[in-house]
Parts: sequence; structure tokens; C-alpha cells
Amino acid sequence: MMHLLLLLILLTKYRVMTAQDELTFNVEGDARIVAVSNGDITSDEAMTGNRRRLYNGSAMVILRAGKYAGKITLRTSSDAYKTAVTVCRYNNKADKRNNK
Repeated sequence: MMHLLLLLILLTKYRVMTAQDELTFNVEGDARIVAVSNGDITSDEAMTGNRRRLYNGSAMVILRAGKYAGKITLRTSSDAYKTAVTVCRYNNKADKRNNK
């Protein structure tokens, strides 16, 4: 499992603690979203799906990688901000395709 913490940071390199905008997450590669969170214990938003509001400028996506090693790309989009792309490499030692 991969836990990806997303922080909204301006070009000035400061976290935007007041950001509450909704984010949409899309995964490419052999992985799927198993949960989304933002740390707000009073939120009634479901922890499933691919959308979550920022809380104090942060959100978290939990991914479960599949069987095959390779690249996993997370695209985070919002009406308020430019799309952010996060690329992770996943190395599965049980992946027989890479073991010769």
C-alpha cells in the first residue's frame, strides 16, 4: 500500500492552510484507490471513491498496487488549481515478468 499525502503549496512555497477545495484523483498503472482522507475527524465525507475536499490544505490518497511492477501515476485535479501529477515506481519482487 502507498499513502500519498498531498499538500496545497503556493509558488511562494507556503502551505495554504485555508484551502477547502474538492480534489479528484485518477490513477494510471497497476494500482487502485482504496481510500481517501483529509484528517478532518468531523467530516462526513465517505473515505471511498476518488474525490475529497482539502482540510487545512491537505488530503491523503491510499493506493493498493497490483501484481506487476512499474510506474503508477496519480493525477490530482480541481476546478480551483492546475492538475498535479505524481509518479511513483512500484517494485514487486513476486512479479515473474522481471525475474529471468
